[in-house]
Amino acid sequence: MHARFLSCALVSSCLVLGAIPARAADPRIDAELTNAETNAAKGNALIQVTVSDVELIDADDAGSTPRPGQGHLHYQVDDGPVSATSAKKLGFHELEPGSHRIRVALVGNDHKPLGPEDTVTVLIPTAVLAH
Repeated sequence: MHARFLSCALVSSCLVLGAIPARAADPRIDAELTNAETNAAKGNALIQVTVSDVELIDADDAGSTPRPGQGHLHYQVDDGPVSATSAKKLGFHELEPGSHRIRVALVGNDHKPLGPEDTVTVLIPTAVLAH
């Protein structure tokens, strides 16, 4: 019993002195298509992203210095250009018929990946309905 008490006392001392750093929460994202079939029939995709443990900052206002707990999203359709934004809801229009992969990545102010990313796939039918 004495050994257990001693271990607890050491851990408490370490926490008080800051010798054991607190672990930051791991940021997460989850991307989903909104009204997938209806939008796909019109050649569109609407993505809704849920982000946790990161404050989304506008990519243009953030500067290039990484700040813990801040970042923005990078959206990319297939191998096309990357759109950097803090928007958690983004639409893609006039997609060609076929399958499209839309990747969403959480990145820091310096545009370097923070780790989490998610990918959704949308299938645009051959016969796209008129808007």
